[in-house]
Amino acid sequence: MTKIKTGTQVKIVKGRDAGKTGEVTKVIYGKTRSGTAANKIIVKGINIVKKHIKPNAQLNIVGGIIEIEKSISISNVRLIEVAKKEQKTTKKTETKVDVTE
Repeated sequence: MTKIKTGTQVKIVKGRDAGKTGEVTKVIYGKTRSGTAANKIIVKGINIVKKHIKPNAQLNIVGGIIEIEKSISISNVRLIEVAKKEQKTTKKTETKVDVTE
């Protein structure tokens, strides 16, 4: 089994973006307060949400609405293997040949 790393192609299996594919931009390993694993990833172009930003003159931040990519659970994605993608699956069919002498 190969690990999901930055730069690998994954397919989303659950959620509103199910069926879409994308490239992993960031992997976040961590634990919750209760001690359970909270492994998450950020996928390019997937799980995009709108965030309202308040203007701040001291930090030169212009307010407005921006779109950002939020993290999704690592259990909701499957790795797409490049080798399997390149290979074409062919169905083997046997044909009967009638040989009469």
